Amino acid sequence: MKINKDHRRFTLTTFVMVCILLFALTIRLIYLKSFHDDYFAIGLVCGEAELAKSLLEGKGLVIYPSEYCAQINKEQRLIDLEDFKGKVSGKPAPAFFDMPGYAYLLAFTWKIFGEKRFIYIQIIQVLMDVFCCYLLFKLAALLYGTGVGLLTAFIYATYLPLIRYTVAALRDIWVTFILIPLLYLVIREVVKNRGKISYSTYITVGILLGLEYYMRGSGMLLPVFLSAGIFLATGNLKNSLKSFAVMTLIIVIFMLPWVYRNYRLFGIFMPTRPVIGQGLWEGLGMVENPFGAVLNDGTAYERAVAEGFKGNYGTPEYNNFLMKKALGAIKEYPLIYLKAVAFRLANGTVLMSGGSWFFDLSVGLKKYSYITYKEKYGMTKLEFLRRHPLLCLWYAVFYYHAGIIFCMMVFGFFIVIKRWRMNLLLLSVPLSYLATTVPIHLEDRYVLVSTFPYLIFASLFIIYVLKIVFKTNIMVKNFY
Repeated sequence: MKINKDHRRFTLTTFVMVCILLFALTIRLIYLKSFHDDYFAIGLVCGEAELAKSLLEGKGLVIYPSEYCAQINKEQRLIDLEDFKGKVSGKPAPAFFDMPGYAYLLAFTWKIFGEKRFIYIQIIQVLMDVFCCYLLFKLAALLYGTGVGLLTAFIYATYLPLIRYTVAALRDIWVTFILIPLLYLVIREVVKNRGKISYSTYITVGILLGLEYYMRGSGMLLPVFLSAGIFLATGNLKNSLKSFAVMTLIIVIFMLPWVYRNYRLFGIFMPTRPVIGQGLWEGLGMVENPFGAVLNDGTAYERAVAEGFKGNYGTPEYNNFLMKKALGAIKEYPLIYLKAVAFRLANGTVLMSGGSWFFDLSVGLKKYSYITYKEKYGMTKLEFLRRHPLLCLWYAVFYYHAGIIFCMMVFGFFIVIKRWRMNLLLLSVPLSYLATTVPIHLEDRYVLVSTFPYLIFASLFIIYVLKIVFKTNIMVKNFY
């Protein structure tokens, strides 16, 4: 009798999970159809595409000056290199501004399919994201049972801020594709092997971190946070130190070719992108300041040139120039720096918008936007709020979708506070990304890609509310 009951439960879970995955796939394909050539973070896309073209042609990690970006800016849409007929002129410049991982992926897909089109990598990203939806179900179910796992998978399937990055030809979503399997492997070992983690898992996690390094390079603190999380979850200091040593060693091995290449070409030690100084200076520009820092790449460069800088944008020299300015400003105005840090912390948590997807979606709703009402009727924001409260609520809920999920995560965390050690291991990933970005420079996409653990705690919160409202039991393992 028990066997039949377990079998029915397994069959129902499988059916629901398949429906969720099909739903996730459908949403992503609809979004891909609508925004496959969208004008979104286009400066990054241009550089990745031109670098991929050079790799495909066997010219190495160099970029040839061309009219490609100018053409995209003119037409305000993403243009496939296959259809670009512009000129290429001048000498090639060695690539150094961005990590080359995504360019290699683009070149690989173009080689396989025989055309330099973005749609191939975009479709791969959609399929990878659906697979990650399933892995997140496995992770949540492992910790808190099938009910939480299914709800977490459903929330991920409809988590529009991340879907926007899934269908864009950008490297950012690949960080999520790396981090979800990474965290699943670690927590599975901790749960099933009672805190004993095998060397094969350490090595696999180290390799995944090495791949993340070539995608964004923002996970440099992950070995520290993961090892600390493993120690808290297991109480085994030896295991924690072992994991830190193995992961760090593998990341260093991955770094060596890139560091050597940069030193050979530029004569400087440059393990990551040369943007820390630029990020620190522009990060000060998110608050009012008397020293002229602005949160805008183009304006910051124009002002640097006006102040006497004679080099090119994005070079190590430009980074050093802005680093000196930033450190000088922080030394003279420490309270302004602390204010900027506080703003970044808020923007990376409770006020995290993930709003880029919504701006694209709202193009079709432009006639209902505040800007339209202001242009037509001269409305102030207060008048707009008073006359159209439901419309304002719609915008607020969807614009701050990710921030709302964060708040639900906080409540969910305290609902299962007795398991705080394992919960902190689960949150070690987003905490490491906040620790990397908040002190220097933060944009939504830097942090959003690491927020998937929030969805598990949000699911716990929702189920807790449902249990209270409907006074019913829902499948939750070790809920209290």
